[in-house]
Amino acid sequence: MDWIKDLKDEFGENEPITFEEIWGVLANYSIQRVYQLLDKAIKENLIVRFENGIYYIPTKTIFGLSKISPEKVLYRKYISNNREIFGYYSGLALKNIYNLTSQVPNTIEIVTNKEASRVREIYVGKQLVRLRKSRIPINRENVKYLSLLDLFTRFNLKELSDYENKILKNIIQENRLTFRDLIKYSYAYPAKTIKNLMTSELNNAFAQ
Repeated sequence: MDWIKDLKDEFGENEPITFEEIWGVLANYSIQRVYQLLDKAIKENLIVRFENGIYYIPTKTIFGLSKISPEKVLYRKYISNNREIFGYYSGLALKNIYNLTSQVPNTIEIVTNKEASRVREIYVGKQLVRLRKSRIPINRENVKYLSLLDLFTRFNLKELSDYENKILKNIIQENRLTFRDLIKYSYAYPAKTIKNLMTSELNNAFAQ
């Protein structure tokens, strides 16, 4: 099937592909015909349905067709499609990414433009996920600021160790984040967010 090759060339193997992206490759077909082609490809093991609306092109392994992780699907659906950024990890998952905790959360929290509800819990595979609607539309330019503002809102910065303060200072300085831009986005957060920052050791980490 030539369209499978087109999908593989564009998205690669073992990478989540949305139905909308598949339909984009098959733009000359009706939606009914696209589903027919998908069903045929699934029966021939050329493509796998991970869940409703998410597919991937598998590779063959000694154990059968390859599988993809819920984490990869989560990232693709709610955080980034590699062309644009529309979400970020929150809560303990964010602290884990920043190496502020070794605790692996049972529930992965994500703030995303792709969620309309204030908070909603879903399962992706067997992974429990808590989705939160973003306070401000997330994009590549503001995602670092918004994820830090999220962190400043939910965790007491005065309880951080010297090592943890150093980690956050390095993140702020390596990304050349400025206090001016942080304040620009802070209007959507509680007053305690900036107060938390200003009374912590991070208050002078941002460029002016």
